[in-house]
Amino acid sequence: MADATETKRVCVRKAVTRSPSLPSAVVYLILEALRDGKSVTAFLAALPPMTLPPELIALRDLGAVVNLAQHWPVAQITEIPLQYARLGMPALPVFAGVYIESGFTALHWLDATPKRAVTLIVDPSVPGTLTTFVYNWGDRITAVVIKGHKVHPDPIPDMLVRCVNVQSASIEGAETQAAAAAYLTAPSKQHLRTLKVTANATGSLDTSAIVAWLQGPSATSLDLACASVRDPAALASAVQACATLSTLRLDGVVDVQAALATGSLHHVTLLSLRSSSGEHGIPILATLDRTKILSFTFENTHADVLPVANAIRTMGECTALETMTLTKWRLSAVTTTGACPRLVTATLRQLTCAPTSVSKIIQWLSTSRRLTHVDFAGTVLGNEGVLELARALPAHGTHE
Repeated sequence: MADATETKRVCVRKAVTRSPSLPSAVVYLILEALRDGKSVTAFLAALPPMTLPPELIALRDLGAVVNLAQHWPVAQITEIPLQYARLGMPALPVFAGVYIESGFTALHWLDATPKRAVTLIVDPSVPGTLTTFVYNWGDRITAVVIKGHKVHPDPIPDMLVRCVNVQSASIEGAETQAAAAAYLTAPSKQHLRTLKVTANATGSLDTSAIVAWLQGPSATSLDLACASVRDPAALASAVQACATLSTLRLDGVVDVQAALATGSLHHVTLLSLRSSSGEHGIPILATLDRTKILSFTFENTHADVLPVANAIRTMGECTALETMTLTKWRLSAVTTTGACPRLVTATLRQLTCAPTSVSKIIQWLSTSRRLTHVDFAGTVLGNEGVLELARALPAHGTHE
């Protein structure tokens, strides 16, 4: 037995001072919520360095030498000076995406395959090494913007073939309609959700690749600007049958607009039409599910103000409408208007109509409970219209 007089030893532990830290998962959630690069820099600077994983240390160090406001949440690696590439590469996993502009030559970045989405800007007239990046990062590229130029041989189709996971594609200013058709055919359509095509060259555009895409499971948005297409009936039928397509923008393409005016577009919730004829726009609007249409734009591109019938009356039946635009039309007499309880923004520019119709339009706008902006630029309201506007809109926000 131990001696009763034996001195008992007391073990006293020294308090260890620890730096406050956040779990990595929480840090990443906060970073995802921050939309300003300056806030990201300040947030990382406030955290103890010993608590940061390597990619966040790299992001902190990168923010010390470049302005993260230009690179958050998508890294514009074309704009990062070459001498800082080694800082940027380990930080890539933190960014929501990577943006590569034409003319990019910094091959150092090839050592850092991104884990997030990559947006590629293709302009073959600008010297660079984009082809090399496509060969190495092709499966990471989810968005492509093609700026066509007359370059032979044209490298764009071969580059697009390697982009197997594209979700968004924009073809801008192809040199010829044949080139535009080749660009449409090349990339995989399996994951393609949004497609924008601007083909201003002469002749009709072959849209068979667009038809095939619309017949697949992924299409949600089509934006097409050209004079005409080879088979407007086939394209119109594909648009009408594509249940997943919710956004449709047509600029010109009067042949397609005419074909669409005879069918149903019940699945489209955002419709934008630009045309030099008022013949088809409102009939197309009438083919939509008027309880679901959220946005409607109808712009006249002709030099003269052209007539359009029943525009306000038809829109008055679209009770879910949130934004609407009418530009450069002569409206028929407005007698009944309906209601627009969810309308937020109304743009009615360069319109010609009778003074009594102006009052009816303003009365229609006043039925909205959410209206915040009205634009009457170029539209003559007249004395009666101004008085009606003064009575109806003070509680709704801004108007021009």
